Amino acid sequence: MTTLEERSLKTRELNKQKLKKVIPLVKVINGYFVGGCVRDYIINKEIEDIDLVTEHSFSADSLNKAFPNSCPKECGALFGVLKMNYENMSIDIAKTRDDHYATIGKRRDCAVNLNNISLKEDMQRRDFTMNSLLLDEDLEVVDLLKVGLNDLKEKRIRFIGEGERRIEEDPLRSIRAIRFYSQLDEFQIEEATLKAIYDKRDLVKLLSKERWGMEFEKILLSNKACEGICLIMELGLLEYNDTSFKLEGLDSLPKNSILRYAYLFYCIGLSKSGVEVGHLSKSDLYSIKWLSSNFNKSIDLNAWANDFKSRIPCEKHIKLLSILKKEPIVLGEDIYFINELAINGYDLLGVGVNEKQIGFVLRILLNCVKSGKLINKKNQLLDYVKERKIWR
Repeated sequence: MTTLEERSLKTRELNKQKLKKVIPLVKVINGYFVGGCVRDYIINKEIEDIDLVTEHSFSADSLNKAFPNSCPKECGALFGVLKMNYENMSIDIAKTRDDHYATIGKRRDCAVNLNNISLKEDMQRRDFTMNSLLLDEDLEVVDLLKVGLNDLKEKRIRFIGEGERRIEEDPLRSIRAIRFYSQLDEFQIEEATLKAIYDKRDLVKLLSKERWGMEFEKILLSNKACEGICLIMELGLLEYNDTSFKLEGLDSLPKNSILRYAYLFYCIGLSKSGVEVGHLSKSDLYSIKWLSSNFNKSIDLNAWANDFKSRIPCEKHIKLLSILKKEPIVLGEDIYFINELAINGYDLLGVGVNEKQIGFVLRILLNCVKSGKLINKKNQLLDYVKERKIWR
């Protein structure tokens, strides 16, 4: 048996044990496993989230009585969704429903019907055939639409019903199709689904920056990030017309969003890319811009890191840039970064240093150690701080 086969068997067993823990809950709600957890169970991919669906209505109070300390709460009352903590897992329980959209691409204008909707009707409103599968309490697959299991076995990504309608209901589904293509090994998007995405490409402009950006980031951190991003551009989901860029090095980078965004924006330019970054924090966006602007500059990283007198960027930036440029930093025996000090912020708080002064004090101590004024030993550093009451 190969290592890959052993890993696959181990993943399947771990997934089975995870699902078995939830079966008592499935029985109480008379429900089924649904969506991504079913798909991942069948293809032996590690299950991350567990979703359940039921034709019956349950209140948060009734579930809390059946499963004390599970903290069930409504997280989407309009859509009939409860979230609860069960066996140290976050689980979503959805009531079967039917959705009617009054405005194209506007989820908030959706009219939801929760009354007398069958499981099959609920599956028909979902996005892709491979996500329409159910698992019962015996972990047996239920394929109500009669196409999902075959598509999954054939590694085919296909919209349920009319692709154009699925996209009009939620344009994010266009990006999700490419995300699944990028994340799932050897999966391909069906031709009619590709055509629907291209024909309805302008609808992605209706998406919020946060939803667009978060879905795009999942593609960026996937195993086939380069192929996924190129496909996004080929299908016209980004307003970027320059096809001369090269992203071959993207997939070889660690799955770190700052590194991969920096490399992407170095290749195609942040302002021209059309990539939404509204979901990123200001500090992450600053790091990305700094890395992408310095990527192609002639910089001696070792000299930069070792010269404590120069105004060097923070250690995180130097280390990330060394990974991005594939130029390892070779440091001497001395220390060069704050996290190499024998003390940390908690130690300073313990001797009365004001919380707002911690960063400043650590930088002073680092320079003292580098210059030879102090030895990098905890007691000596703390004694030095205690002598200077101005910091407390």
